[in-house]
Amino acid sequence: MRDTRIRRTAAAFAVLLMLAGCGKAAGEQAQGTAQRQAKEQERTVSAEFEGFGASGLSAEQLKESGAVFEDGPVEFQDSVTEEMLRNMLGKKEGEVLRSELQKIHGIYWRYDKYWSDLQMLDGTIPKESEDGEWRYWQTKQPSSIEDLALCDNLQWVEFGKIELPSLAPLKSLTQLEMIGVHGASATKDRMDELAALPALKGFVIGGGGYTDWSEITDGSFLLPAAERLVYLEAGGEISWNTEVLAQMKELELLLMWEPGDLSFLPELPKLRKLYLSVGDEIDGSPIGEVGQLDFLSIVTSRGNITGVTLDDLRPLKHLRYLGLSCTELTEEYSREEIIEALPSLETLNTM
Repeated sequence: MRDTRIRRTAAAFAVLLMLAGCGKAAGEQAQGTAQRQAKEQERTVSAEFEGFGASGLSAEQLKESGAVFEDGPVEFQDSVTEEMLRNMLGKKEGEVLRSELQKIHGIYWRYDKYWSDLQMLDGTIPKESEDGEWRYWQTKQPSSIEDLALCDNLQWVEFGKIELPSLAPLKSLTQLEMIGVHGASATKDRMDELAALPALKGFVIGGGGYTDWSEITDGSFLLPAAERLVYLEAGGEISWNTEVLAQMKELELLLMWEPGDLSFLPELPKLRKLYLSVGDEIDGSPIGEVGQLDFLSIVTSRGNITGVTLDDLRPLKHLRYLGLSCTELTEEYSREEIIEALPSLETLNTM
């Protein structure tokens, strides 16, 4: 998966931590200070993720790797997908060569009817990010995503509110390591297809209130991929099966919204970075059993978090970054006491 995509998500957590208010909202001066601190924290957090992700391959490298690749003009099957890819290449007319599509490494593809109300150019907002990664809003739904299989170098793709047809066409993408589904079609059949992707190492799922999760209530669809995932971003709409999570022995980075039972954490021997966005109460005792953890962030957007004590964190001898928002721990102990309890700590971020 692309390391820039992961660092961007991680940085967002740093900003959330800095801007989360405890109790009443902070005043304008406090918000301004928080925003300045957030920028610094974003740089700090981003630097932590240089080791995650793979680099894009050139067309020649793809050929050398054994990927089936014949250059020449492509024939698109879906007009909506074609429009998106052409916009990304800046080529609205004429032939598109297979080799040209190898420039695209990552796509965040979102359907949003509200953008059309704003009269955006051609109903779309193409915006290139770094290294061939794109964020793309579209006012039309695709009938197929088959054309994405032409992007042999695609390493990550996220769908936002897209009514996904079959995900089967993605199986041919040997470089596709991360996929995300936000408020998109999430039937069990489609999720089973997703988990079967041969190179899948990272998965993002979140609903934002748009998805019917009745068919995938416990996350068990990820079982086929559990032993090879290194990155999981798990939305709060699913009551995750702890037995499935405990099988993710390669997991290095975990982000969870509204987590319930955290008893699976000690079963993850390679977990190094943990982000939790919680309500107002969790059982923090399993966190201290993840001895290799070097990065921990616990945030909330409401109330004060209870259930995390300094004794829970003392065993984390390798912890270098700690972010805490609105916890009883920060009210009970001073910064100096928390730093003293964690010998490897380099950054303590509280709000």
